[in-house]
Amino acid sequence: MGAAVTPRSPELVSEVKRALTQREVFLELDEVAPTSVVSSDDIPDINQRMNPDKAGSQLREALGFDSIPQSLWSRPNEALNRCIRAAEELGVIVIQTQGVEISELRGFSISESPHPVVALNGKDFPRPRLFTLLHELAHLGLRAGGLCDLHEPQARGATSRDSTEHYCNAVAASTLIPAEVLLREVSVARAESTYEWSLAELSQLSARFGASSEVVLLRLVGISKASWETYWARRAELEEEYAEARRHTRERQRESPGGPSYYVVKARDMGHGYIASVLDAFRSRAISSLDVADYLDVRYDQLSQLEEAVSR
Repeated sequence: MGAAVTPRSPELVSEVKRALTQREVFLELDEVAPTSVVSSDDIPDINQRMNPDKAGSQLREALGFDSIPQSLWSRPNEALNRCIRAAEELGVIVIQTQGVEISELRGFSISESPHPVVALNGKDFPRPRLFTLLHELAHLGLRAGGLCDLHEPQARGATSRDSTEHYCNAVAASTLIPAEVLLREVSVARAESTYEWSLAELSQLSARFGASSEVVLLRLVGISKASWETYWARRAELEEEYAEARRHTRERQRESPGGPSYYVVKARDMGHGYIASVLDAFRSRAISSLDVADYLDVRYDQLSQLEEAVSR
């Protein structure tokens, strides 16, 4: 994993250690139960000299985006889960965090092969999480993992890390929204580069493509249908909207205790693909009952509940 950002909070340090541990488990399963794990590692190789649209097209093909029904993009949770499964089928371990603040981290990746890891911040909304997934997959394609806040760098004072983040953002945006598809939208085709998109217009395009409004705007800049000046102006407004939406979400959660079960959250955080592989190795008697409980961080008598959560 790259040294882009030094972990600061104990929660982040803990999640990075967990990601490394889960990868070590897969490396062990490779030896004792090779048929239980996906080890193809078919993430396309890219480099920063490659046009982001070309890199995005390759990633889009690898993930099977063209087979995803258009109607799914209007259901953010389902679209996210579908894309996570597609990444897992490429040999990527996809996990999610609970306790790390979004201001510190949107995601991170461990690019070593086999069994690279992508971590998403579970506190984020589904559409930004999907963009983070694609951003981190671009990092894997570059073979340059790291800790990311997905910031879009200002030109002045940009660093090499900023350049990598900008490139991964561009690849992720083009994966979600191919230029030729976006240009079919009448409002986009008619727009000049100086057009100042409203938040309402961005929201409509967001629902159409399964991307956040900020990602849509980033893509419009990329195809010269918006300016960086408009991007930075709207980004500040969108950040206020996101912060307000997160506050409302926290308030609803406090007013309505309960929510997903412990096992559903645990399955999400450890990754359905990871859990399914460990359980398969246990059923084939390649690992012991002590091993399976240790690898899944549950008691042996809790396995059935965790398995049920994964099968949902």
